[in-house]
Amino acid sequence: MHSVSIEDFIKTIYLINQDEQVRVSGKLLAERLQVSSAAVTDMARKLDEKGLIIYQKYKALELTESGRLMALKLVRRHRLWELFLHQVLEMDLQQVHKEAEQLEHQTSDALITAMDRFLEHPQFDPHGDPIPGADGQLPQREQVVKLSKLPVGHYRIARLTYSHSDLAAFYQRHQLALDMTIQLIQRFELDASVEIKANKHTIVVNKNMADHIYCEDIDNGIVSEKSD
Repeated sequence: MHSVSIEDFIKTIYLINQDEQVRVSGKLLAERLQVSSAAVTDMARKLDEKGLIIYQKYKALELTESGRLMALKLVRRHRLWELFLHQVLEMDLQQVHKEAEQLEHQTSDALITAMDRFLEHPQFDPHGDPIPGADGQLPQREQVVKLSKLPVGHYRIARLTYSHSDLAAFYQRHQLALDMTIQLIQRFELDASVEIKANKHTIVVNKNMADHIYCEDIDNGIVSEKSD
């Protein structure tokens, strides 16, 4: 177990809400941050007093508007650093995430503004994640859908999320990358896994992994979700 900063606490709540669209319980947050449930409760009470989150015993943690803006600022720093390290310094995607985790806490607003200008105001990082603007607005990509929700067909990978180290290892092992064209061959209703063809190889992807791979249609960017 280790201590966690206010910034990481706030950012993690935001990312769980944004990427996984689930309610953030104290238990889930403790697991993600690798701290005790008691440590999460203690921090939550402090941040509730500061007006950054809404904390109520036995209820999901929620960010206030102030907390959301703090999280967006951190996410903006992190994703701009990832893009800079990958695009300019040619570091691999696993490296840039680890380095950006450190740099996001030590970067001035002036440096982030200069980096954004140097990179020509990008909207997405190397993983396809949206980079919040200086005003906190998130760029939107039309009709990007989780692989787990798609019907059989051909798609382009538009976003890969890295919320767990196992995901990075999975992408690397199967050489899955942004803008790659894949074929969804078959869906298995028993366990909601999917069979895809990528890099001339056939891969079975379980639902948990497929929930972190976002795709768009290769012809016009419009896809329809499969009903559960």
